[in-house]
Amino acid sequence: MKPFNQREVVARVMAVLRRTFDERQDATCRFRAIEVDFGSYAAFVNRGGQRTPLPLTLSECRILAHMIGHPTQALGRADILDACMPESDAA
Repeated sequence: MKPFNQREVVARVMAVLRRTFDERQDATCRFRAIEVDFGSYAAFVNRGGQRTPLPLTLSECRILAHMIGHPTQALGRADILDACMPESDAA
């Protein structure tokens, strides 16, 4: 395995995420009654025609959006961390 600079890897991943999320900035994704707005990173639940905001942190909203984007996959902890919090040191 080649040695690598961790800061460069994080910068590259952040650039990819920025491009990905910028493309979907005005988009929303939905799964059943849950909706995530990528422009504001806000999440809502729709109940009986009423749109109620979910009190989520940015990281929680990213995780929810990632899970909604992969509804049929079993996501492991490492997959979620890599996709939603690449700047994290958690292993």
